[in-house]
Amino acid sequence: MKIISWNVNGIRAVLKKGFHEFATTEKPDIICIQETKAHPSQVDNLLVNYPSFTG
Repeated sequence: MKIISWNVNGIRAVLKKGFHEFATTEKPDIICIQETKAHPSQVDNLLVNYPSFTG
């Protein structure tokens, strides 16, 4: 099992800078993201393609 824990400084910025490509390349079973600077309504639509996203 591969787990990645990532302390980001803004999920929207990280999504624009290759987060999807990183996740596709690394193929983790679980990704934990901390310290995001966004409201749930701003993120929900950005992460809908991830099978177990919980905002």
